[in-house]
Amino acid sequence: MIAMPMPLKSTVIAVAVVMVQGTLSVAKDASEAMILVKDGQPKATIVLAERPTRAASDAARELQYHIAHMTNARLPITHAKDSVEGPLIWVGESAGTRTVGLTNESFEDQEYAIVFSPDAIFLVGQDELVYDNDTPGSFEARGTLNAVYDFLERFCNVRWFYPGRFGTDIPKRKTLAVSGRNIRRKPFFAYREVTTDRFADRHAWSYTMWRRQTAGFYAFMKHLFPDAYKNGEDQNFWLLQNRIKPACRRFLLRQRNGGVLVRANHSLHDFYTRFWGPSDDKKENAGFIEHRPEWFAQTGNTQGRPNQLCYTNEEVIEQVAADARTYFEGKNVSGNPMKAFRWGRNNYAVVPNDAGGFCQCAKCRALILKEDDPRVQEDQSLYTYGRNSDLVFHFVNEVAKRVYKTHPDKTVSALAYSNYTLPPSFELAPNVAVHYCWTANRFPVFSEGHKRQREIFEQWAARRKDNTLYLWLYYTFPRELANNNNYHCWPGFFAHAIGEQFKLFHEANVDGIFHCGYGENVENYVTFKLMDDPTRAVDALLEEYFRRMYGPAAAPMRAIYDIIENAYQNPENYKDIRKIVSPKASWEGLGTDARMTRIQEHMDRAKTVATSDLYRTRVALFETGIWDYMKAGKATYAERMATPIPEFTIPRVAGAQGKVDAINWDKALTIGPWYKRGSVEAVGANLTGKLAHDGEFLYLELVDPRHPDKLQNFKMVYPYDEWEIYFAEARALPFRQYAFNSEETHNVLSHGEVNFRQNVVMPELFDYVVECTTDSDRGWVARVAVPLEDLIPHGVEPGDTFYMNIVRVASPQVAESNDLEVGSLVPFCSVKDTDRLAEVTLAK
Repeated sequence: MIAMPMPLKSTVIAVAVVMVQGTLSVAKDASEAMILVKDGQPKATIVLAERPTRAASDAARELQYHIAHMTNARLPITHAKDSVEGPLIWVGESAGTRTVGLTNESFEDQEYAIVFSPDAIFLVGQDELVYDNDTPGSFEARGTLNAVYDFLERFCNVRWFYPGRFGTDIPKRKTLAVSGRNIRRKPFFAYREVTTDRFADRHAWSYTMWRRQTAGFYAFMKHLFPDAYKNGEDQNFWLLQNRIKPACRRFLLRQRNGGVLVRANHSLHDFYTRFWGPSDDKKENAGFIEHRPEWFAQTGNTQGRPNQLCYTNEEVIEQVAADARTYFEGKNVSGNPMKAFRWGRNNYAVVPNDAGGFCQCAKCRALILKEDDPRVQEDQSLYTYGRNSDLVFHFVNEVAKRVYKTHPDKTVSALAYSNYTLPPSFELAPNVAVHYCWTANRFPVFSEGHKRQREIFEQWAARRKDNTLYLWLYYTFPRELANNNNYHCWPGFFAHAIGEQFKLFHEANVDGIFHCGYGENVENYVTFKLMDDPTRAVDALLEEYFRRMYGPAAAPMRAIYDIIENAYQNPENYKDIRKIVSPKASWEGLGTDARMTRIQEHMDRAKTVATSDLYRTRVALFETGIWDYMKAGKATYAERMATPIPEFTIPRVAGAQGKVDAINWDKALTIGPWYKRGSVEAVGANLTGKLAHDGEFLYLELVDPRHPDKLQNFKMVYPYDEWEIYFAEARALPFRQYAFNSEETHNVLSHGEVNFRQNVVMPELFDYVVECTTDSDRGWVARVAVPLEDLIPHGVEPGDTFYMNIVRVASPQVAESNDLEVGSLVPFCSVKDTDRLAEVTLAK
């Protein structure tokens, strides 16, 4: 007979864990603990419905697995129709749970209950009504599975620190007895996305600083997943990822990744498939409908493909609204395959393409904040973060209003991002879901970007009204910036800053969080726990993490973490350093010799005192994943600083008045080779160049012999298959950036020249000469003429010295790689790097 449980509580009540003579129990008033296992023998039975949900079946297996590993006793799993004696653990809705009022319909989204009675425990929650033995998906209702995970953590003292067997901490006990107060709850944030099930294997990357597919990356992965390796396959990346995916998927479920999917990202790419042209591409371009150039950004540049749509065009607005309705009906909205409900069942993303290139038609321009606006003169950040806010959110609002007429229960999601981060000057429709992109949330808390973006978040929180508010958090930095520029950075450890941010998110009642990047080990653990319950204390989480993860090596491992975190957040370490995320900041300001020596001493101590194979393996995971990376970064930086910076004297040739074909190129200076960004390793292509001047113009010939038929061109020139030329009067701000592609589309940006701002377009300098040819013999040949008076703010004359670099950014198709290829004329340099610009003198 099933005893009635105590009344359900709406809040979680803490219980004390007591360990006596090898028995794990949970003290609660004077009530008797229920014995699940005694002296290694099972005393309880796990009970499922005759037809359990997928989540309940999986939950029962997880409960059985962990208790077996804890006690060596395998609790039997049976069904409600069977006759069973002894304590029962009811998992998922069944006849037994219904007798005490616990039904699937009685729970809110993601809600679950843990209920104790004298002879039974009930672990049940809201589940997707799917009945099979598959593993539940991250965005599938699985309240019962979350109830089991909460039970295992709260009452059985289980922890999961890493994916894989070395990150699972299950205390060994012969006897397991539990009791406690009833719990009914759900994760605080409804949407919690670290990664998708499809790419679950990528979560393992976040526990190391190494860039994937490097020797250091493979060394770490071999420690984390030794069972995934076989002879001769140590560096088979794709085979490795497929083998570790199940373990990573399981780990993410245990950490409650998922929830109610309300995703937002750049969503309008398929407009190019359907409505760009020309129309005679229809046979080759699956999904092409008709050529509608008026739907795309009008920028005055007729070359290349526009980067944005015209966001005030009524037909574009109507088409996006129609796409949303089609999507909510479960249909594909474009010619490209799209996973059903990729944005969520009740949500549709409406987000412009990344980067710039916004329309300049009269209607769009009227909604764009002008640079000479008096408000901008008082606060430059309004232009940086808000010049397109009214334009973008007007577009989103108009789409949302139309969608509301037919689907009032659905949301339209928009990013608050880049130059539309600030709230618009008008109210949003109530069905708009805002996803605020705090791109600098991991930057040091004293940095201007971090502080200003926190202020903007608070503005959104204060004015949200009926709108749901979500977050994009960028744990990807500083590692992504370092990877993009091919150097190793100081780890951006920030557990205490995470705690302060989650207090803010809790107070603002944020609805959910999407993570753009994740990592590293401590940050992952703390964030998982705070996404579930943001009221938890960070210091308590850290104490638990290091004690449980490293045992006797906890003190030296915690000391290492504290050194790295404190250094990263201390403004004193960035004095006289212009860029807080840079090789110089990492290895002069932060990674000083003294600090690195202290870390090594703690590392040696941790390896000495780790008393078991498990603790030694966990220490080795940190050593191979983080510390070896840091040491390599320090050594590479020393090599960088010791590598000479090129110096050129550019010969003077007969005057050609800017006509590139009139130059005697045989008398020009030949330059090269080009180096992989941030290194002294030459790029694979045989890039070549020549330089000359005639007293009025600087002439350049730049040649890339590879695959001219694969070049891709964009109206805004960027993001790839272009040359970039940097000019500065010193190895520091300000500098000018000239860029062009093979269709001769070109532009000029200034950095630090106008009110210290970056990426300022300078159309007055666009009249420099770019002439390109592409053929199978020489490839892409670009000849350029730039007036000497336009190289730097005050111009240069024969005999003057200035500083420059030339960078080639090649697409993956041209580079025949999985990533962009950035080649720099200067070794150990990359895009926008100024501290190693080549010294150049113009011959008189």
